[in-house]
Parts: sequence; C-alpha cells; structure tokens
Amino acid sequence: MQTEYALAIPAKTIVIRVAGLPMEVMERLRLQRTTELIVGLLEREQQLRVQAEQLSEALYQVIGAVEEKHIRGSLIALRRSIYQLQ
Repeated sequence: MQTEYALAIPAKTIVIRVAGLPMEVMERLRLQRTTELIVGLLEREQQLRVQAEQLSEALYQVIGAVEEKHIRGSLIALRRSIYQLQ
C-alpha cells in the first residue's frame, strides 16, 4: 500500500527527509555552491529591479518634456525595455 502526501508550498523551500539515508550523506548532496550561486542571482535580479524602477521614473520625467515624436517614441521604448529588464 502506497501513501500519498500533499503539501502546500510556501515561499521558502521545505525538505522532508523520508528515506533512511544518514544525515552525513544528505549533507554531501546539498549542492551548496549551486545554492549560493542561485541566491546571488536572485539578489542581483532584485538590485536590477530597484535600479530599473529608478531609471523608469527618471525617463518618465524626461519623456514628458520631449516634444519630438520620434525621440519620444524611442524613449518610451527604452523605458519599457528597462521596466521588463531587457
């Protein structure tokens, strides 16, 4: 008879140890360097989002003052790209 478990996934990862492996073995399987790299990437992405918001606000002010349509259109496209982190 097989038992099924359902878990709600919260914002943080939860690991449940079901197998009978010793904790020393589990520690070696943690992929510490990969986890550090992923955390670093997520932190950098957050920094980019903050900077993108600042640049977007600055461009908003500039776009309002520009009267030439082709320049205004280019600035609007730039603002969209920055907002989308492209």
